[in-house]
Amino acid sequence: MAYRAWYYPFKIIINMKTIIITGLLFSSLWVSGQDFTGSWKRDNLLSNAGEHISINSIPVTVEVKKADQALIITYTSKNGKGEVSSSTDTLSEGKISQKVTATGLHKSTTLKADGAGYEITSDYRDDTGTVVRTSKEAWTLTDGHLQIIADFTSNEVPYHFVEVFGK
Repeated sequence: MAYRAWYYPFKIIINMKTIIITGLLFSSLWVSGQDFTGSWKRDNLLSNAGEHISINSIPVTVEVKKADQALIITYTSKNGKGEVSSSTDTLSEGKISQKVTATGLHKSTTLKADGAGYEITSDYRDDTGTVVRTSKEAWTLTDGHLQIIADFTSNEVPYHFVEVFGK
């Protein structure tokens, strides 16, 4: 019993250190992604929207903010008539973000951070629950530019494009 008398205080300290170290490791996973915050404007010369994607349906600006372990991303697009539309997603790693889009689709989005950047995956469902569109974006910072490589499927037709944004 004398062994246990001195052992428990150390066990508590060890457990507290384990909890603190584990918490630091998990919080560093979030912080280890590069800093994407700021306002980004699409560079049309460096971007490749692919042959069949309307350049008007791709954002002309992307604004990224961080708040409470979440990324707040606002995409702003301008169509051929000059009409501007915006959409904002608030994403937290490990949580599914859900919203209804302006076109009435039910969008579910997840965020995954790694040391190189972010992966953003979305499903779009109609009112019957059928997936009608999917997207997977890989976000990285390259030479001071935000690069988004996207694989996108709409009505079972796949698209691939690379979009580059500068500050």
